[in-house]
Amino acid sequence: MSKSDEYAAKARDAGAKVRSIVDNATGEVSEISETVEARIHEKPVQSTLVALAAGFVLGMLFRRR
Repeated sequence: MSKSDEYAAKARDAGAKVRSIVDNATGEVSEISETVEARIHEKPVQSTLVALAAGFVLGMLFRRR
C-alpha cells in the first residue's frame, strides 16, 4: 500500500468518525429540543419569566462592554 493510499484510508476513517459524532450530536440536540418544547407547553408562564430573566441578564452583560 502506498503512502497516498494510507492517507486516503486514514482520511476516510476520520470522515466516518466525524460523521458519527455529528449524527450523535444532532440526535441529542433534537431530543433536548423536544424536551424543552414540551416543558414550555407544560409551564408557559414560568418559561416566559425565565426567558425574560435570561434576556435581562444578557442585556446587562452586553451593555457593560
